[in-house]
Amino acid sequence: MLIELPAVPPEGASTVTGTMTFGIGSQANNALGPATVLKSSSSTGYVSTSLDGTRFSSSFIDSGSNGLFFPSSTLKKCGVWYCPVSPQTFSATLSSTSGASAAVTFSVSTSSTLFAGPNYAFNNLAGAASGSFDWGLPFFYGRRVFTALKGSVTPAGNGPYYAF
Repeated sequence: MLIELPAVPPEGASTVTGTMTFGIGSQANNALGPATVLKSSSSTGYVSTSLDGTRFSSSFIDSGSNGLFFPSSTLKKCGVWYCPVSPQTFSATLSSTSGASAAVTFSVSTSSTLFAGPNYAFNNLAGAASGSFDWGLPFFYGRRVFTALKGSVTPAGNGPYYAF
């Protein structure tokens, strides 16, 4: 499956329209192209994320989560959401069980400022989690994200994997 959503500006967007395409590499509209394939654990579906010297082995990409969720000892919290004094930019590396990796840069803005505006779709909304990294919906904005379920047969090999 392929989910494609447009990029969202830092202040968010009131609505976002994208596509979900079933299949991987079966038609011209779902070709992997230059995507990096990250094989995930066949038992858990997890990949790992390295951020600021910490490795989160329970990491996953999830369009059903409305924010990015990860532990941070440096970001100020406002309830479950992070609310740094000014937007913060981070660099992380996602790694697969096969050794492939992909660098990802992301931002975290002040949740209370985002929620005070008229928008609902944010690429920089993040909240606290314990011991895992949930690459939620903000990860999808401006990317083509593929998800191959366990046992799926694709041109990049059998699932499970993520690719982007």
